[in-house]
Amino acid sequence: MLPNAERNASWLRGWAQSMGWVKKPNSPVEKWGYYKPDGDFAWMLQLKFQASTMPGIQAGSQQPRITARLDLQGSFTNPFTNQVGSKNDALLGSSDPNANLSHIPLDEPWVKPGSVDLLKAGAKIGGKLMLGAAVAYDA
Repeated sequence: MLPNAERNASWLRGWAQSMGWVKKPNSPVEKWGYYKPDGDFAWMLQLKFQASTMPGIQAGSQQPRITARLDLQGSFTNPFTNQVGSKNDALLGSSDPNANLSHIPLDEPWVKPGSVDLLKAGAKIGGKLMLGAAVAYDA
């Protein structure tokens, strides 16, 4: 069975792809997003597998975590629960009372073992749009 962080990361990669985002190459932090018309990369999802060890850093950064945005104007989300708000809003459903939408703990049991997620992934086949791809996770 996969640890929570690996299962969650796998689910998040599928979610990012279903949003039409691409993975930024050669980044020390796993980032998903899109390229703006000027060529700059706009990150919408960051997966940080390592806890920060900088002195004085906030508690939420001292653990593996993710940050997910819905736009570049300040709408943050928890993709696992669909909670939307600003980055400092308290994170609902977390065991960490100090967690917020900009520091979602990656090791929480967000995706249950054996669960199935239906992604709204579209693929043009013969000029027709097909929706729905099932992704199964470990048991």
